[in-house]
Amino acid sequence: LKNVIIYVQGPYGNQKTTSVLKLMLHLIRKGKTVQYVDFTSLSKSLLDLEFNTTELKNADYLIIDDCFEGEVINFQNTFNAVFDIILKRRNPTILVSSKPLEEINFKHYDMSLLNNIQSRIKRHNTILKFTDNIDNLLLKENGPVDLWS
Repeated sequence: LKNVIIYVQGPYGNQKTTSVLKLMLHLIRKGKTVQYVDFTSLSKSLLDLEFNTTELKNADYLIIDDCFEGEVINFQNTFNAVFDIILKRRNPTILVSSKPLEEINFKHYDMSLLNNIQSRIKRHNTILKFTDNIDNLLLKENGPVDLWS
């Protein structure tokens, strides 16, 4: 699992974040360090030149939720810093997004870093697509469905 980027993709409401948080709980119970951050919050934090990224870079697992979504921050260096954190990590990174990988682009930015992220995901075939809508699964004949069984 070294140097791998896992891309968790699916529309809103299908429990991507809930499932990743369940994984996070499991990893913490196994003694792993996990950093969980929202993409927009991380982007805004990186505007502060004194923001320390050491914990993000060194954690056993980094989870970035709502990746490539939310507010557009008009600073190329901010996106480059986020992409740089992802690419330089040697431990697994999990990116959670509602956007299909092939539809992600930033027209006004250097695409090479984003292309490197996309190619690493494709090379390792680490795209997990959540296609079920939780509203359609909540009730069956015997009551609520255990999504993690």
